[in-house]
Amino acid sequence: MSAKYDYVRADKFTPESRVNWKSVGKVMSWKKEEEGVVDRVTLALDSGHKVYIYFLSHQTFRVRFNPDPKAPYVPTESPATVEDRIEAYDLRVKEENGVLQMNTDFMEVRVNLEKYALSVYRGSQLIHADPPDYNLVYIPRDLGEAVANFKMAPTNAQYYGFGEKGGASLDKRRVPKQHFYGQFGGKIYEKIPAALTFFNYDNFGYEVPDLTPD
Repeated sequence: MSAKYDYVRADKFTPESRVNWKSVGKVMSWKKEEEGVVDRVTLALDSGHKVYIYFLSHQTFRVRFNPDPKAPYVPTESPATVEDRIEAYDLRVKEENGVLQMNTDFMEVRVNLEKYALSVYRGSQLIHADPPDYNLVYIPRDLGEAVANFKMAPTNAQYYGFGEKGGASLDKRRVPKQHFYGQFGGKIYEKIPAALTFFNYDNFGYEVPDLTPD
C-alpha cells in the first residue's frame, strides 16, 4: 500500500517555527562505498536515520535523506541527470578533528560530525553552507512526515530563476508582501524579508509596487 500524504498549504509549511520539527543530530559513523558507478558516503546518525551523499562528478553531488528511518532506499534515480556518473573523478575521504572531508579535484565537501552541518569549499573559498545549528530538519512520520533544509546566504544575496519571468520582481527574494499568508503576512503596513522557498513561484503579484525590502 502506498503512503498517504495530506496537502499542505504554503502558510502551513513552517519549518522556521521549529514546532514538531527535529534536527538531524550527531553523526555516529560513516562509510564510503560504491553504488553502481558512483561513490556514496553513508552517514549513520544517532537518531537511527541515515544521510546519503552521492558524488556524480568532480563538481556535482547529491544528498538523500528520509525522515522514516525504516524507509528503503532504491537505487538513485534523478531526472536532473541523464547518467548517474556525469564524468570520471577521484574522491578522497578522511576524518579530521571531528569533520568529515570529501575531496575531489574541484571541491571539498565537509560535514561536521558532532552535529550534522554540510559546507562546500572551492579552494579556501566557502561557496555553500548549512547553518551550524538548524539545517536539515524533519517532522517524524507519525506527525505528518516532511523535510526541509536551510541554507546560509549573504544579507544582500539575490536569486533569479533560470528563465523565470513571472511576478513583479525577477529577484525572487523580493516579492509582494501580499504573497505571504497567515503568520508571514503581518499587519498591512509591515514589511518583512522574503523567505526563499519554491512557494515563491506561486501566487505572483504583478501590479503591487510594495515589494519586500532588499
